[in-house]
Amino acid sequence: MVLIQEEPIDCYQTIELLVTSAGQFRVPFPDQNQLRSMDGQNIIIKAISIVTPDALTNAPISGLVTAPLTELQKISLVLYSNGWERGLNIPILFLNPLSTPGGTFPHVYRKTNFCDWSKVDWSKSYILYSGGSGGSVVVAPYAILLGIEYSRLGADGQVKYGPTS
Repeated sequence: MVLIQEEPIDCYQTIELLVTSAGQFRVPFPDQNQLRSMDGQNIIIKAISIVTPDALTNAPISGLVTAPLTELQKISLVLYSNGWERGLNIPILFLNPLSTPGGTFPHVYRKTNFCDWSKVDWSKSYILYSGGSGGSVVVAPYAILLGIEYSRLGADGQVKYGPTS
């Protein structure tokens, strides 16, 4: 058994999911090479947070505006881990630990931690719009931003630091 320390952050990556047209029911994750478990390394997801416009107004890579509250209230996260849909329809705003003075986004007062979820298959994971409502793209297009905290273990079960090889 390997114990994964909760604090401080070991590794962190922001994922951008792009919503570019109205009526989308599912928004798939793009390839996450840095977060892929494979021979010689196991990626352990420690926590996931939604990044709201209160924290970042635009996506760092695409430059699209960050998803507005009206859209975030419609979506859930589905995560495929260890061969099954381990996280099924997690309301995305359950993953908001950020509270800002005068902020308009619902939040929890702590981050949502995961119990050492490993072998997440990002190609089978997605964002789901409630009841098929799909992105209304009021401020189209926009980006849904997720912050992923993780640890990377080598084949020996020890935490690996530095870039993947």
